[in-house]
Amino acid sequence: THHSGHLQNSWNKYGENNFVFEIIEVVVDENQLVKKEQKHINKNKSYDRKFGYNINPLATSCLGVKRSERTRARIRENHADISGKNNPMYGRKHSKKTKKILSEKKKEMYASGVKPYRLGKTFSCFKFYYNDVFVAEIRGQKQALIFCKKNKLPFQSLCKGKSLWKEWYCERNKKLS
Repeated sequence: THHSGHLQNSWNKYGENNFVFEIIEVVVDENQLVKKEQKHINKNKSYDRKFGYNINPLATSCLGVKRSERTRARIRENHADISGKNNPMYGRKHSKKTKKILSEKKKEMYASGVKPYRLGKTFSCFKFYYNDVFVAEIRGQKQALIFCKKNKLPFQSLCKGKSLWKEWYCERNKKLS
């Protein structure tokens, strides 16, 4: 069986003879791998179920894939033996040496141009209102800060503090990226 249900179902339905697996490009430089993969995904529209089997239109991750409640329950069930107190890292902390190694690896990854856009992390979503009328929804703190500067608004007190400044109101919540 294959981890991609869509691919496995098609394989079962149409049979082995209707599939061709071939190397379409050899990429020597690992730093170029994601770029090249993205080029082929875009060119072949393999993210569209009519043309291919990529669930995600991005070569970097499963970001944006909506999991059904059934799938999420299965994932929870399959990971129950390693969550909480059963997790090998439960109650432990990384040593300074390990933190340094992890930091260096991440710096190398970002320096190479491969940026896994906030994988599995949440980001702040800011909704701005003026006199109770919705003005804008801004994704991310940096963009909200830019919005505040353009509109001469005090970011710190409006978005981080009381959420109310003169006729302006800011609603902040977290969303999964």
